[in-house]
Amino acid sequence: MQEQKKYYRSEKKRAAQELLSTLKDPSVIIIAEWLKVRGSLKSWTKFWCVLKPGLLLLYKSHKMKVSSVLF
Repeated sequence: MQEQKKYYRSEKKRAAQELLSTLKDPSVIIIAEWLKVRGSLKSWTKFWCVLKPGLLLLYKSHKMKVSSVLF
């Protein structure tokens, strides 16, 4: 029973470290989806958004490779 607890703790720690290292990698995409942004009172514009660790990229089309980063 004691060995099983030690193994569980070590696996939990390893999984947490792996997750943290993955989230620090800028090539990781957390989510990519369309987002409607309100430009004025009655105007909405759709943007393709890519969320990466510490970075939100907005594109006019999901096919665009190079675009401006909007903050």
